Amino acid sequence: MVTLDLWRSLLESLPSQPIYTVLPYLLEAGERHILPDHLKPAQSEFDKTIGTLFSDAMGSSNTDALPLLLRVIRSSGALKYLNVLGV
Repeated sequence: MVTLDLWRSLLESLPSQPIYTVLPYLLEAGERHILPDHLKPAQSEFDKTIGTLFSDAMGSSNTDALPLLLRVIRSSGALKYLNVLGV
């Protein structure tokens, strides 16, 4: 069983790992609802990873960056707020 401390350590280490290899699997687990609530990111564990992903997408330095960034945004539930705002 994965402990919460180990899980948070994994999430915080993502910037040093190959984002395009690890992140899709984490997103898939979240999308399939197979992560227990206590293993879902609750704070800023993904900030550095998302920052890198955003930078890569804006700079077109990796063709996988934009689709993966959009997948992260969809998975985060942030799009529901755009609907509320009428955007």
